[in-house]
Amino acid sequence: MEYNLETASEGTIEIIDVSGNSIRSIPFEGKQDQITVITNDWNAGIYIASITVDGKTTESIKFTLVK
Repeated sequence: MEYNLETASEGTIEIIDVSGNSIRSIPFEGKQDQITVITNDWNAGIYIASITVDGKTTESIKFTLVK
């Protein structure tokens, strides 16, 4: 996963499944970076990754994990 924000910030990337269950919360710091998420032990399905900065969700993407 890659992110590029307008200003340097601290926040989290929250990954949830379509049922709304939190799968992983990854803290980050800075304006841009790449984060590798290991999904070997996840079930196939649809997931949503959201970037939250200062308590506000700034971006979300939906992705499908195929096994």
